[in-house]
Amino acid sequence: MDHSLCSDIAIGYLITVNLATRASVKALAEGISYGVGYTPYSNAYLILLLPHSIVTISVVTAILPKLSTLVIDNDLERLRAQLIKAIKLVGVVTVPSAGFFLAFGSLISDVLFFGISSENARYIGYVLAAFALATIPLSINLIAIRGLNAFENTRAQVKANLLINAVAMALSIVGFFVLPTRWITVGLAGAFTISYWVGNLLTFALLEKRAGPLKNADLLVLMAG
Repeated sequence: MDHSLCSDIAIGYLITVNLATRASVKALAEGISYGVGYTPYSNAYLILLLPHSIVTISVVTAILPKLSTLVIDNDLERLRAQLIKAIKLVGVVTVPSAGFFLAFGSLISDVLFFGISSENARYIGYVLAAFALATIPLSINLIAIRGLNAFENTRAQVKANLLINAVAMALSIVGFFVLPTRWITVGLAGAFTISYWVGNLLTFALLEKRAGPLKNADLLVLMAG
């Protein structure tokens, strides 16, 4: 992986941890004794990753050798078909998961993190709801990145990931200073979500420069649900 990309991801992670930790300190000073901080952020993020880890990673692992072969054969039509098929297949799980996280975040948190207070479970649910709509772009971004991998174009991957991290960092910093303390951690999750939707625009644009038009692949994943 490119050193600049590694540095950018590390900086983004450190900023998120720092802002979430500072939000927790501010919350305690304001008498808010539940929820706010990095712990609810990381717990909600782990839930977000469940469909991504189980389904999306399995799909992209299976299709990558096929994509590379199609690139070598210069069979771009079948390459596009494989990418769209993967997006639609992943969408069958990610789209309902996004809706489920959005609607039942607090209930999911209460079940998975048994023993915590109802206030903390509710707050993790709010954070998960802010993460919910990232379920879709997070997965299709990985598929697009694997498409770029097939072309052995690491520079395009770096550009896409730099944009995602830059948007997340900028929105996170703005959210920290604009949002009420109680909602900062939720705002950090929202910044993550927005960054992937924005980043996907560039990722797919870079992929389509090499593979040809994917017939609005981002919309196909929404239809798959």
